[in-house]
Amino acid sequence: MLAKPCIVNTMSFLPLLVLAGVTLASTLTNPQQPRISCPLLFHPVGERCIFVDYLIVGSWKEMHEACIRMEGDLVEFKDANTLTQLVQFLRQNDLDNKSYWTGANDRDEEGVWRWSSDQSPVHMNTPLWGDLTTAGQEPMGGKDEDCAAILLEDYYFMHDLNCNESLPIICESPPEPNTLNTSQEVEQHNRVQDPIQCSEPYEDIGGRCLYVNAPSDGTWDEMKAFCELLNGRLAKVDDANLLGAIFDYLVAHDQAEQHIYIGGSDVMEEGKWVWLDGTSITMGTPFWGNEEMEGQEPMGYTLQNCLVLAHGDYFFFHDFGCDNQRGAICEEVCVGAEVQAVERSGQYLQPEFVSVFLRSQLTLTVISVVLAALGVWVVLAALGVWVVLLAALGVWVVLAALGVLYLLAKVMMLRLVVVMMLQYSGLMHQYTLLTLIGLGGLALC
Repeated sequence: MLAKPCIVNTMSFLPLLVLAGVTLASTLTNPQQPRISCPLLFHPVGERCIFVDYLIVGSWKEMHEACIRMEGDLVEFKDANTLTQLVQFLRQNDLDNKSYWTGANDRDEEGVWRWSSDQSPVHMNTPLWGDLTTAGQEPMGGKDEDCAAILLEDYYFMHDLNCNESLPIICESPPEPNTLNTSQEVEQHNRVQDPIQCSEPYEDIGGRCLYVNAPSDGTWDEMKAFCELLNGRLAKVDDANLLGAIFDYLVAHDQAEQHIYIGGSDVMEEGKWVWLDGTSITMGTPFWGNEEMEGQEPMGYTLQNCLVLAHGDYFFFHDFGCDNQRGAICEEVCVGAEVQAVERSGQYLQPEFVSVFLRSQLTLTVISVVLAALGVWVVLAALGVWVVLLAALGVWVVLAALGVLYLLAKVMMLRLVVVMMLQYSGLMHQYTLLTLIGLGGLALC
């Protein structure tokens, strides 16, 4: 026998709900400045208005009807990034001790999952749906489980459950009129509608120019250098919808047989996961998977410092040993767009984010310049040409100064610009020539 919910009767429902909602809403916090105005009882979470109360429980139908009476509906994740925002909100307000109903269901047609508000399709598989066993990814309940909840036991990934179970309520309501940032909505809409032009071998996957090179094998550093040779970088998967698009692509193209490197790591500071451009990686659901119920990734600590899409966990994020041989996903980088982004932000790449490849080139440059200068100095000193020796000293000082300036420029300039300089200015050949001159001079001495 199910516990009788506290919202069966319409007349008795509203006063109780208002009392509970006002009490709870007064204690909720959101660290970000709200950009929208919400109806009474609702709280701004991202660009949405959310009502949460773990004391109000009932079946899926009862909670759905309750949300409708509040001029809303059960919470939905048509944009998978909103699941990230909701989970963060639950944790920040100590509401992460229960599972909650969502608006997803397949009550009308088995296996066809739709959102309750407008019957639009629910995105299946990664990144919304989780798993608790090795049997497969949710939904797994068949005809007996036709309603979806975000499950506490699986870090708030979605699972199908029996619709008669009693779970707490999360409602979603549109913001108050004229409070949305209309210009940003239009900009985002236009960006999505614009066709994506990608260079070979890149192709449009989820609105990004990506090249999936799953069959190749290389360490994280080797695959990073490989992507840079293609005028790209290891992919920055900072959008949950993009993660879903990559999953769909890998499955559709039979490239789901092994882990795949992407452009994140905590090499510079343990536990601080960043993309190659230095921006922080979003932790938790719906990006990071779990390791056989031992806990949510990352779990490898100092032994696993590079980011992969894990084939054994439906291509959710996992930490992985950087020296393992795996394929990679490269992302095409537009020089102009990246430079403009840096100019707008007023920020430059910090030294700790300079790649291993780039640092090796800096080291070669400095060593080559010093060896060349010393070689010329030793040869001239041995010949006793003191006048020329003084001139060589001046040359050495100039070369040393140029080396220092070059090093500073490498650190401060945008990574992509420096990589292109290395690729197209012929500096690699100069390293070899300068080193040979230096070594030859020392040999003659």
